[in-house]
Amino acid sequence: MRRRARSRAGERGFTLVEVLVCVALLAIIGGAVGIVFSVGLRTILEPGASRDRLAAASDAIAVDQLLSADVHRATCIQFPSAGAYGGCATESAGSRFDGHCTGSELCIEWTDLTTRQCDVALYTLSPVARSEWLGTTEAGTVTYRVTATPRPSGAPGSWPVGVDVTVISTNAHLANPPTLSFDLEPLATEPWPTDPVSGASTSLC
Repeated sequence: MRRRARSRAGERGFTLVEVLVCVALLAIIGGAVGIVFSVGLRTILEPGASRDRLAAASDAIAVDQLLSADVHRATCIQFPSAGAYGGCATESAGSRFDGHCTGSELCIEWTDLTTRQCDVALYTLSPVARSEWLGTTEAGTVTYRVTATPRPSGAPGSWPVGVDVTVISTNAHLANPPTLSFDLEPLATEPWPTDPVSGASTSLC
């Protein structure tokens, strides 16, 4: 007794050409994904890259904290392109700060009521270096491997002036370096003519 052959009508499979085309497409896509993945791994796992990223993030945060502290207590902020905002000491060669404030990329002055003197922080911005003078004494310089771009916000001559700052890593190993953007405003307005506690003059800056 012969078994009847089942009809294959209506059944459809892939032809050899279709299978080869699919394999070729998968090979191309897989190769592209592999290249992207390997480049990403090299960027992340390159010797020193993770350490550099951590150091860059730490530097950016440190600059953020320094600038925030300086701007918040400022009685004067000077930019090379926008002039001075607030009550600044008279600067000239041979004066209290030997004219450094006028020529710096960013200068922040504040009155120290405890020591009765005018303090100043001088910034260069690529990379960020901050030097500090407490009265007539230089208190040291600290440098970070980041750049900073400060922009005064507010009408020229207005006070308090806002300071918009972008800090970005300068490390060449980092494809996407840490970037911080923040807005700062002084907590003081014009310098007080007198200390509200002692009544002493505070027009040192």
